[in-house]
Amino acid sequence: MRYLLYFVEVKQLIIILLLSFQGLTQGVDCGELMGHFNFEVMPDTNYFIVIDTISNPNNIWQIGESQKSVVNGAVSSPNIIITDTINPYAINDTSSFIIKFPDMGGYSDFGTIEIEGYYNVQSDNPNDFGMIEVSLDNGVTWIDAIQSGWVNWAFGPPMLSGNSNGWQYFYGDASTLASFFNGSTGDTIKWKFSYLTDGIQDSLDGLAFDDLRFCNWAIGLEELSKTSNSLTKIVDLMGRESEDLPNQLLIFIYSDGTTEKVFRVE
Repeated sequence: MRYLLYFVEVKQLIIILLLSFQGLTQGVDCGELMGHFNFEVMPDTNYFIVIDTISNPNNIWQIGESQKSVVNGAVSSPNIIITDTINPYAINDTSSFIIKFPDMGGYSDFGTIEIEGYYNVQSDNPNDFGMIEVSLDNGVTWIDAIQSGWVNWAFGPPMLSGNSNGWQYFYGDASTLASFFNGSTGDTIKWKFSYLTDGIQDSLDGLAFDDLRFCNWAIGLEELSKTSNSLTKIVDLMGRESEDLPNQLLIFIYSDGTTEKVFRVE
């Protein structure tokens, strides 16, 4: 078992960050080092989205407002990315879109690597399904982020088939990927979101994502120097005040207005 151990002191609060191959996830507020895709405005220019029409000229992923009856609405209205905004998803199809950005130290320096967002799905389970993959070598090889075990999913991996019954939140800590990365800061990282279908027409809505966020940074001296802040409040994802509870994703709010997402395993 290999562990990386960091101690971050905030006045009388000591947060122990254990990043292991099997265990703990730790969320942070990435600030400018986070790529946020709400499909209304583009994020920082270092982050790009590519709908792959090279491997599939008839790619069914579209950005816009859903006109469908089941997979509809949005987390940040009105736009989402969805397998066609109007028509049921196509048969015998594999369509993908890719989020790409340069490594900011998270992958090369054993820093923080996070992915979060929302998904909504209506499909024939298990024959039509979504996948999330990550490439650390600019797309030469791909790692299955859901099945490989390299990503620690705080609430279980996203279930990208069947019926999600509306928008569902997902959060994954992929910091252990740093041990798999042989590159350096500035190399291109890619996350690929795909939807695969069989030859039976089901006339269902398919898969959609919204509010995708990618965190990628190395813990540096500027982060460790935040010792003048005090913890003022802890809330859950619904904004309700909470105790510091294990095995739950919580938001720590500090005196200077900064926030930190924390998931502590016991």
